[in-house]
Amino acid sequence: MPRDQRGADLIQGAIENWSLPRDTDYSLVNVTKGRVLQPNASLSSDIVADADELELQPVLVAGSHGRG
Repeated sequence: MPRDQRGADLIQGAIENWSLPRDTDYSLVNVTKGRVLQPNASLSSDIVADADELELQPVLVAGSHGRG
């Protein structure tokens, strides 16, 4: 992957290539370092090292169920 590529570009490519649901928000996580990558940040070597593992994770929004 090019080092000047942004996290958002990688997420969009994964959605298209893997036919993931488009109505879901995703985050890109560097699981090696335990960090969520900012979508507009480039994937520079200080953010993602060559051996780091990246994971695409759906952003889950918890809701509450009120009774009344």
